[in-house]
Amino acid sequence: MDTTVDAKARQSKSRANKVLIGCILLIAVEYGTLNILSLYIEPICTTLGVDATAVSFMFTITNIVSVASGFLVALLIEKVNPRLIMFTGVICFMLFFGILYVATSIVMIYVGAVFYGVSQVFVGFAVTQPLISWWHAKNVGMKMSSLSLAMSVGALIMAPTIGSALPALGMPGTVLVNGGVLGVLMLIAVAFLISGKPETYGLKPYGYEEAQEEVAQEELAGEASVASGLTFKQCLKTYPFWAILFVPFLLYIPGNGFVTNEAVIFQSCGFDSGGVSMLMSVYSGCMIVWVLLYGFLSDHIGPAKASIIYAIGGIVCLLGFVILGGQAGAIFLAVTIGIINSFSGMIAAIMFGKLFGTRAVGTLIAVGNIVGGVAAAVAPPIASFINAATGSFTAFMVLSAVIVVVVLFLLVTATSKRQVARIQALEASGE
Repeated sequence: MDTTVDAKARQSKSRANKVLIGCILLIAVEYGTLNILSLYIEPICTTLGVDATAVSFMFTITNIVSVASGFLVALLIEKVNPRLIMFTGVICFMLFFGILYVATSIVMIYVGAVFYGVSQVFVGFAVTQPLISWWHAKNVGMKMSSLSLAMSVGALIMAPTIGSALPALGMPGTVLVNGGVLGVLMLIAVAFLISGKPETYGLKPYGYEEAQEEVAQEELAGEASVASGLTFKQCLKTYPFWAILFVPFLLYIPGNGFVTNEAVIFQSCGFDSGGVSMLMSVYSGCMIVWVLLYGFLSDHIGPAKASIIYAIGGIVCLLGFVILGGQAGAIFLAVTIGIINSFSGMIAAIMFGKLFGTRAVGTLIAVGNIVGGVAAAVAPPIASFINAATGSFTAFMVLSAVIVVVVLFLLVTATSKRQVARIQALEASGE
């Protein structure tokens, strides 16, 4: 006969695995849709009789609302059941496509963009990453990597699907599939796969006992977790919090600056449209490898060491592009730039939990996503401005290399034995 402990362990494992599957599914649909929204620009232009610039403004609205929604999630994530947040996000997702279906003016599209901006955060990394941290005590790196992988796979599936559906079904039919069918699928995922915090059900995170045994044996600088965790106010008093918070902001400058100017960069290196498409495919394929490798390294040598290795790799990537130049530099960049983009979106989620425990990890991750969102918005114009001023992207890559050097410094200093000892002392003091 199973003991109560065994029964709870099985229940914890079951819920944890369901949460992981649910988060992967939600991210695949939400971000897969985000990556193909541009396919709707031309049909909207035709339907409403407006130009592409007017339609593209909905992306600006979405980005602004996403940042604002990030602040709201930061306030709610530790106080409100995440299922309620996600349900709200899915409803907003469906409302966006409902408005696309009935829209008769560009103003209605802009209203829809507000709902999509909310959805992007409420069903995005700001909620799914804390859920993974709450429910999984071991191999968190690979779990976080699976979310990034889901985003890439979702985009790969959605692009040809929606691209084929638009000419076959027209915009109304495609919108019904994208917003209606997938929206219902997301609602089912939230209802049957997502759970609140483990303590809500009297459970511990899956793998908690094994993780505690490992923590007890860890003596390496910067790799020991805080036993139970700091409050958010306590985290604000530490240097590692501000250093790690600033890291994604810095990394998004070279990372998102590349992504939004990818085709232009490759063209400037002498590739025609066919070559550009090939390099973009190379980047996407290598990105998946870098994402999985970062998660693997985080679980086996610790997120601090994995992040330091990736920061060094990022510097090599950017300087390699500058030194090699031309087509060789572009190929090298396509293969290696994923080093930066793969860990920029995961580092805060993994490092905050490792350094500060899970007590306030939801708020910490939400704040990290806000900072990343702001950086993602300012990076493209920075890259474009430097390119316009200098006539090439070389200066931007040099600047980016300097930025990643700063990231390396912040990582080394924030995860030192001295800083970890201070965090543990702060927790013990209860101040």
